[in-house]
Amino acid sequence: MLTLTCIIYYYNTKDIELKLAWGGASPQNYVAEKLHSENFRRNWEAVGVGKYDFSLPMKVYYYLAKYCGVSPTTTMYPYMFIQTLLFLLSVAFLTQTLFKNKFVTLISVIIIPLSNLAGLNLSRFGAGYGSLLSFPLFYGYANAFRFFALGFFLRNKYIPCFIFLALSIYCHVNMGLFALVSMDNKTDPVADNKTDPPPGTYSVSRIS
Repeated sequence: MLTLTCIIYYYNTKDIELKLAWGGASPQNYVAEKLHSENFRRNWEAVGVGKYDFSLPMKVYYYLAKYCGVSPTTTMYPYMFIQTLLFLLSVAFLTQTLFKNKFVTLISVIIIPLSNLAGLNLSRFGAGYGSLLSFPLFYGYANAFRFFALGFFLRNKYIPCFIFLALSIYCHVNMGLFALVSMDNKTDPVADNKTDPPPGTYSVSRIS
């Protein structure tokens, strides 16, 4: 797990500063706008980074810069490492919960972050879950927290489930809410018949 984390981290952080400078919408952009708002008065809000105020991971960048004097450029490297490790752990946790098979879990942990087929989303031009680890933003954390939430939900451990669900929503509202919707099994025919389905039966269909 740690080896795979290091490999993914290396390739995602390679030339990351140049990529952020070219693409914008970066932690540096957000912190600069928060600390020096007078320089951004004419910014068009639709393309600004003010919306990052609603995300806990982005707030961390701001607080570290304001109160500890730590540059977001310095923070983003350990930040990306932690989000990658958390995401891989969450994939392993959810997959093991669903299938209870170590081989399937191992294959999932390797394929999901490395292939765009996993979590394929046409609204993001076909990019999968793994691509979200390429940014020092909030997507990796939101995904990790909601995967942990789903895993705990399937294990009937509701307190940690809703703690992780709250964290996911605070990272990215829509991503967290999608996880919440997938937990609704009230219309599931097996549940209506009061019989226990195989672990994750209805949830797998809804998550996919």
